[in-house]
Amino acid sequence: MTNKRINIQFSIDLSELPDEVERLYSKALDEFNDIDFPQIEKSNMLNHTTALKADEIRQKIAKLDLILSDVQSIVSSYIEYDISNKKPQSDDLTQVPQMTNGPDLSNFDFSEMSKLFNGEINNELQEPDQRSE
Repeated sequence: MTNKRINIQFSIDLSELPDEVERLYSKALDEFNDIDFPQIEKSNMLNHTTALKADEIRQKIAKLDLILSDVQSIVSSYIEYDISNKKPQSDDLTQVPQMTNGPDLSNFDFSEMSKLFNGEINNELQEPDQRSE
């Protein structure tokens, strides 16, 4: 059987999360401890055994990296979740500050401004000496 990886998604109770992360972390530690990195004499480096051993070590390191990546992803997601739960939720519109000292636009005719923006009013620039002060 070849080593094929698939991604799965499942939910657990929040109280079970520390145990699940500890399980994965222990698995990573076991993988780390299982890596045999023997000393090879310089005179005996350039042979098939060295190439095979290097490949074996790389595969174990890759497996370790994937497990640690899962641990890091789970813990980072939990931290984001925890932070978002600590932010104050303000869905109540009464908490939105009201604008004060703003202009009273209750009698303003927006139709003229709309005509100006839509090009319905000829708005040529005046020369500086034609401006009223």
